[in-house]
Amino acid sequence: MRWRQWLVSVLLLVVAVLIIAYGLGERLPAEHTFVAAQTIAAPPAKVWSLLSDVDGQTKWRSGLLSVEDLPPELGRQRWAEHYKGMAMTFVLDESQPISLRVVRLEPMGAPFDGSWTYQLLPMDDGSTSVT
Repeated sequence: MRWRQWLVSVLLLVVAVLIIAYGLGERLPAEHTFVAAQTIAAPPAKVWSLLSDVDGQTKWRSGLLSVEDLPPELGRQRWAEHYKGMAMTFVLDESQPISLRVVRLEPMGAPFDGSWTYQLLPMDDGSTSVT
């Protein structure tokens, strides 16, 4: 009889955790914008080179295991980024060399979707402000 009480208690605890997680998730906004900026001690051309070299990003992005080039979509560059247990597909929506890069996540099964806009501004000291 005690094992039944234990089993019911565990099941109730699991249900309570799921209800709380669902409630917290529902409180989050469906859409949001996050802005961050960093000054990098390198000229814009160097920063742009690293940012636009999709295949080379495995060298400096932790957690990114590999990158797979995919067929273009409407003339736009596409690639899949492979992480441990997950892959995400991206599309290059806009590119203005050395100043602007807009990358969109294809939401096909991804846990989230959205786009990332990278703006590069040259600084007087030769560094680059990336927003």
